[in-house]
Amino acid sequence: MKKRSFIASFLAGVALLAASLPAVSADTPSIVSVSAPPDSSDVYAWAFDTGIYSIAFPIKDPEHIGIGYIVEPEPFHRTWSPMTDFVMRDHMYVAPGLPDPRRAKITYRFDAPAKISEVLIVQHT
Repeated sequence: MKKRSFIASFLAGVALLAASLPAVSADTPSIVSVSAPPDSSDVYAWAFDTGIYSIAFPIKDPEHIGIGYIVEPEPFHRTWSPMTDFVMRDHMYVAPGLPDPRRAKITYRFDAPAKISEVLIVQHT
């Protein structure tokens, strides 16, 4: 395949993908801030390592994101380590396998009332 042909095919694929994504309405609520209880993460977590447990959006400083990585990793690209990079990480339990509820919570604030239909949690083993 020639370079121009490949580029045209790639751009057509991107346009098709973008056309298939649902439109975001101006009425769609946006997250304006996120927070977690202070000192609620262990070492190797972005909140713990930066000391930033509360942040407003949009994030402008890539050196001061902390807990904000839970919502807005873009455009702050970085190389992630699967062993030492976590947004939140905690080993404080009130019983075996039961996280401490004073620490295991995140608060999302929106600019308007929002209906949450789904939450994705990625947990390491």
